[in-house]
Amino acid sequence: MKPAMRKMVYAKYDGHCAYCGREITFKEMQVDHYWPQWNGMFAYKLGGFDVNSINNLMPSCRRCNHYKRASLPEDFRAMMKTLHERIRKIYIAKVAEDYGIIVIQPFDGVFYFEKYNQTTKKCHHPVEAVIMEGGEPAQCLRCGERIDVTRPNENSR
Repeated sequence: MKPAMRKMVYAKYDGHCAYCGREITFKEMQVDHYWPQWNGMFAYKLGGFDVNSINNLMPSCRRCNHYKRASLPEDFRAMMKTLHERIRKIYIAKVAEDYGIIVIQPFDGVFYFEKYNQTTKKCHHPVEAVIMEGGEPAQCLRCGERIDVTRPNENSR
């Protein structure tokens, strides 16, 4: 990946991991494909977007990128929503929770980039960011907003 593209990916969420929101340095950032590379042909057929485009590349910390791996976005979300249940099965985690050393709470299901896009209103629904759903209204890849792809988008003007 060219350095200019890496800089653009890093700047998307102001130096934070797109998933957990942890502040990351440029050097430690890993570039994640929101829609996995193995899913490229499927993504192209559905929405006609390139999985290597800036809209599909996310700044990620090492832990999130490693844990997500090549998961589809909603599969990763589902894994994160049940993570607290798996942690609570670990004996030492139960002890730490009993002593108030850690607090285990469920993931609210909203990634940092979704919160960021909602609060900063930076999303403009580029065509590449649309998830097609069988010709029905689609969803923006970046902010999660439902989009009626049969009408021009007000934000794209």
